[in-house]
Amino acid sequence: LGLVAIIILWATGIPLTLYVYGGFDLGWAFHIKLLGATILLAVICFLNIHLAASAKNGTPQNPQVMKMVPMLARGGLVLVLIGIAVVTTA
Repeated sequence: LGLVAIIILWATGIPLTLYVYGGFDLGWAFHIKLLGATILLAVICFLNIHLAASAKNGTPQNPQVMKMVPMLARGGLVLVLIGIAVVTTA
C-alpha cells in the first residue's frame, strides 16, 4: 500500500510541477526534497522485492536489510521534510 501511494504521488507530482512551475528549476531545497523522495521510493521498492523474494523462497528476511531499511526511510523522510520546509517558507 505504501508503494502504491508513493508511486501515485510521483505520477501526479511530476506533471503538477511542470504545469505549475514550468520545470524543475526551483532551487536547491526542491532538489533536496526530490532526493529524499527518491531515496524513500528506492527503499520501499527494494523492501517490497526483498520481502516478496523471502516469502517465495520460504526464508527469513535478512536482518541486516531489515535493520537498514528504517534508517534509510527515515533519512529520506527527513530530507523531504527539510526540503518542504525551506521551499514553502519565505
